[in-house]
Amino acid sequence: MKILNFLNKEYHISKQITSVSREKNKKIKIKASTIAKMLFMGMFCREKSINQIIKKVHKRKKYKNLFYKKEIIQKMHGFREGIKDINLEDLKQINKNIIRKAKENKMYWEGTIDRLVVVGIDGSENFGSYKKDWNNSFKCKVKNQKYINGKKEVIEEEYHKQINVFARIVGKRPGIILGYEKITCNGNEGKQEYDPNVGIKLIEKLKKQYGTGIDVIVGDAIYLNEKVIKALKKEKYIGVFRLKENNRKIYEDAKGLFKIKKSNEFKYKGQKIKYWTDIFEYWKNKVKVIKYIEQEEKEIYVVSTDTNLNEKTINKIIHARWDIENEGFNELKKGWNMKHCYMADEKGIDVILQMIIMSYNLWEIYLYGHLHDFENSGITKFGYIDEIREKLYVAKIDILYFSSA
Repeated sequence: MKILNFLNKEYHISKQITSVSREKNKKIKIKASTIAKMLFMGMFCREKSINQIIKKVHKRKKYKNLFYKKEIIQKMHGFREGIKDINLEDLKQINKNIIRKAKENKMYWEGTIDRLVVVGIDGSENFGSYKKDWNNSFKCKVKNQKYINGKKEVIEEEYHKQINVFARIVGKRPGIILGYEKITCNGNEGKQEYDPNVGIKLIEKLKKQYGTGIDVIVGDAIYLNEKVIKALKKEKYIGVFRLKENNRKIYEDAKGLFKIKKSNEFKYKGQKIKYWTDIFEYWKNKVKVIKYIEQEEKEIYVVSTDTNLNEKTINKIIHARWDIENEGFNELKKGWNMKHCYMADEKGIDVILQMIIMSYNLWEIYLYGHLHDFENSGITKFGYIDEIREKLYVAKIDILYFSSA
């Protein structure tokens, strides 16, 4: 099967997955490589829960060719405990290797928007549960309608979730997820670490890992503040952000100035877009502020830290910001069930999240990087993945050649 050859030849997935190590729990008899193979294939084939993976391995024998004949394959409890004991740094390194190889293959050598490599950052709530709780989970009260003794009543329940800020390539597919930073919480609503501060940590991590391979960071209005601007200048990245009323002074100044200033316009995708632009000072930094009026007279205010970046490119960048939501979070939650709480353990959740990101990135690279005509084929991404999954089941082949690895 072509995808199996591709993943092993280009990205050495079987070799990397089988070399994953464990940390410290000596009571667990199952090998780290066995746990990693089970979990990776579960996430790669979009299984919706730990229970589904166990059923496919033990009852339905879908993944039996993953293992040696004498390999110990534990059931639910042993598998869960094994996931918690996997070395998280090994998984992070595999994800780094995948991204590094994609870069070596010149996947973004022409940039993603006007020869610039653009990365979107945004926060997302994941792994939610009403029943399960874990360290650093974010707790909040949620009102739900339930039937009690045949009567419909509104009751308040405690809800637990993990919040992460993700960085993803936007403007062009494959939209690889470059990394994430977890928002640490003290447990109570409103006590979580401030979103932009986590964004700064993520920007610093991106610079350390990928250096000059990124040109622009784009984000929503919440990330437009003094500390983020300083971090971008330090790392020599361009920042493009929505401007809203949370930055009231510069927002009102721009609004007032553009009322008396003459507009310009450009055409993009057959649509006329009016814009007003000027240079402002923001926390002792020169920034370009642009007001766009698009279809249905919708107004958008945008700030760029690069005053020389042209208005048409800035407009493309700010609209590409939605890729992280529409193509990233939407697919991860619906396709990879990232909203489901697989287990109530902080380390276990991080291990599963790394596997989900790994699977997502490999499918993005294969479908949109290797199969050059896939985007125009009319086939949906999940439809194609499910078709390949069924072929893997029916063929009963040595999936990803793990045994021979």
